[in-house]
Amino acid sequence: AALATSPDDLALRRKAVKQLVADGNDEAALVHLLAVLDQRSDDLATHIQVGDLFLRRGQMDQALRQREKAFQLKEDSLENINNLAWLLATHPREKSRDGKRALSLATQAARMTDYKNAGVLDTLAAAYAEQGNFGQAVRWQNEAVELVSAAEKPLYAERLTLYQAGKTFRLSSRIHEESESQSKVNSVTPQ
Repeated sequence: AALATSPDDLALRRKAVKQLVADGNDEAALVHLLAVLDQRSDDLATHIQVGDLFLRRGQMDQALRQREKAFQLKEDSLENINNLAWLLATHPREKSRDGKRALSLATQAARMTDYKNAGVLDTLAAAYAEQGNFGQAVRWQNEAVELVSAAEKPLYAERLTLYQAGKTFRLSSRIHEESESQSKVNSVTPQ
C-alpha cells in the first residue's frame, strides 16, 4: 500500500525490491526497478541490479544492455568493467559477443586487481577463450582456481576443463546456477 501512495520514494522501492528478490519474485522486483529508471535513468546501482535480475532470469540481451549502461555511467568501476567483459565473452548468442572488447576490458580489470582476484581472472580466461587463445585461457583459469574459495572451485574447475579441451564457456539463456555465480562479478571478490 505504501508503494501505491509513494511511487517516487526511492528508498521505499529499494526496500520492496530487496524483499521481492529474497522472496524469489524477480518479475515484481524488475517492475519496481524499471520504475526507478523511468525517474532516474542515470541511477548506476539500479542499472546494475536490473542487469543482475535479467541475468538470473536468463534474459541475456537485456542484461547486456544494462551492463553497457552501467559501464557508460562509470567506466572506471572495476565492477562495471568486469561485468561487461564477462557478458561480452560468454553471451550465448554469437552476434552479442565481442571477444576483442571483452579481452581489452578483462585485461584492464585484471591490471586493476594486480591479477589477484579470482572473479576477474575467471573473466579474463573466458575472454581469452572467446578469442581462441586457449593457452592463455587455461593459464588464467588455473590462477582463478587457485584463488577461489573451496566452495566455488567446482564451477571454476568446470570452465578450466572446457578451456583445456579447446572449448569456450557460454552462459545459458535459461535460469541456472551460473547466473548465481555471476554475483562473483558484481562483488569482484574471489570466490
